Amino acid sequence: MSASIRTPSIRINFTPKFAKSESMARCLAAGIEHTFLSEIVSTSSVTSGVGEDATLLDLHGSLYDEDGGGAGVVSGHAIRFVLDRGTMYRKQLSVTDAGRAVANYMGSNGVVVWSEVNMLEWVIRVNVRGLTGMDVETSHIRSMYLIHDFLLDNVPIQGVRGVSRVVVRSDRVHRVDPTSGGLVTDTLWCADTEGTNLLHVLTVKGVDASCTYSNDIHETLQVLGIEAAVHQLLTEIRSVLSHDGAYVNDRHLQLLVDVMTHAGNLYAVTRHSMTRLGASVYTCASFEQPHDVITWGAALGTSNQTNGVTENIMIGNPISGGTGCCDIITRPDALPPPYKPRAPVKPLPLNNRTATGVPAMSNNRRESAGGGVKALHGGGGKAARKRKAGVELSGKSRPTKLVRELVLRSPCFETVARQFNPQSPNIVHI
Repeated sequence: MSASIRTPSIRINFTPKFAKSESMARCLAAGIEHTFLSEIVSTSSVTSGVGEDATLLDLHGSLYDEDGGGAGVVSGHAIRFVLDRGTMYRKQLSVTDAGRAVANYMGSNGVVVWSEVNMLEWVIRVNVRGLTGMDVETSHIRSMYLIHDFLLDNVPIQGVRGVSRVVVRSDRVHRVDPTSGGLVTDTLWCADTEGTNLLHVLTVKGVDASCTYSNDIHETLQVLGIEAAVHQLLTEIRSVLSHDGAYVNDRHLQLLVDVMTHAGNLYAVTRHSMTRLGASVYTCASFEQPHDVITWGAALGTSNQTNGVTENIMIGNPISGGTGCCDIITRPDALPPPYKPRAPVKPLPLNNRTATGVPAMSNNRRESAGGGVKALHGGGGKAARKRKAGVELSGKSRPTKLVRELVLRSPCFETVARQFNPQSPNIVHI
């Protein structure tokens, strides 16, 4: 979002007194349009002596008396501006308005006289003070021409600076008639400008400040605040998208505008603005230059929590929204007892199995060097001998069953333990 747009404009709505009259609306619009001296001058020149302006100087002779500085103070050369009557009428100007504007700009550096309104030719004559002491005539004339060009380009006559043109047009507004209850159509006059200076336009008498707005979002933010900028940004985006008939739901546009303005300022949807807002690596990579952003984040060792929508979509996980943010809550009394981890049961080696295939249950024994079997604890006691006899006499002893565990682990539930018979086909010995 550029801070200096190519076509800045202000939509000016007038108060009812000016909005219902075309002539008053055009007069007010002409007063808003910024006008320089060069726009109303048809011809100009640098003259010496009185020439054809003798009558004009006789009428303003009081300006050249000795109390005002004397005739010798002003230069012998004068700048003569002839005004264009047609342009003056269109801009609602008179020769008095233009003459006073030039005189205020010159101040004490010159003497300015101008024609009367009823004269055939509207002329403004400017004499510059302080140039009579120059010895070289050529330098004197050259200085007068430089002053002549400077006055043409820099003397403002009227209007708001920055507003180069104002176009008046009419709008048809529908309202409800309180007496009949029907729909009535009114024609109200408004204006569009080329260039913008919202702060000074709002102060012009006759402008409805509650309905006047600028298409420059940055200027709206500076003059009216962030809420007005949010509303104007939403209006501009909606008008651009709906220009070709495309429909976009306002909720999408409002979400975009909220992201751009939630920090209290205007931020464009670019990688630079995302970095200033402190967005995560994945969020910045989803806009522009993902390879560079991710490489730079990896080089700096940046940590990125995958809690947002963008991060989860980029790595292929369910987002934390909708069904992805649901969980199962169970009552504490319905939970199974806490699981106590046990040592894993390993199958016995083949050389420790009997002829019947039933593994020997005594694992705490070891064979001695002489080939006998002794118990690790208690030596060759009666209990050990009975267990040995029970294993060897397979027809008289009952085989002992091994117990296996199948553990089910879930992120939402506590551990559930189930016991299975080792002869079950679902158990695979490893």
